[in-house]
Amino acid sequence: MKYMGLFVASWSALAGAAIDLSKTKNQVEFLAVGQPSALKIRGKLEKDKLSGSCSLENKQLSCTGKIPLDSLDTGISLRNQHMKEKYLETAKYPESTLVVDPIELGISADNPNLEKKGDFKGKLTLHGVTREEKGQYEIKKEAGKLKANFNFEIELEPYKIDIPSYLGIKVSKKVEVKVEIAQ
Repeated sequence: MKYMGLFVASWSALAGAAIDLSKTKNQVEFLAVGQPSALKIRGKLEKDKLSGSCSLENKQLSCTGKIPLDSLDTGISLRNQHMKEKYLETAKYPESTLVVDPIELGISADNPNLEKKGDFKGKLTLHGVTREEKGQYEIKKEAGKLKANFNFEIELEPYKIDIPSYLGIKVSKKVEVKVEIAQ
């Protein structure tokens, strides 16, 4: 599952207050590449299904996002059914949660030149398993509006998810994830 999220929030509103992500425009997307690599499975979360919050306190950005896995859609109903019932087991594990460890920004959210790139860590709960994940982030403010990207890769097997296959073609064991925040 490659792309995982679009949070939309006002950066200045983040300063000292939590933003309820369920009240924002949001989108979650993913991509899984097959072996051989000609197969690319793209999907997304139904519009406005992401919940959780982001906050900025003491020059740190913290985010928690919750994804109802039954709301994921690959564009093909049979593939959706297999993904949800056989691999993600959404009846047993209905949601996935990503808790991003606080990111030190070093400057105030009110700074019009806010721009920062680096590595992040966080905890992802998926299929009943919680693991630390790490990746890269980019945060910047343009024309007073926040833009942030979180990119990371997960391996399916440690989450006890079988590797999907069909007619001898398997999905890669690793799946890239991308979380985007934009005002």
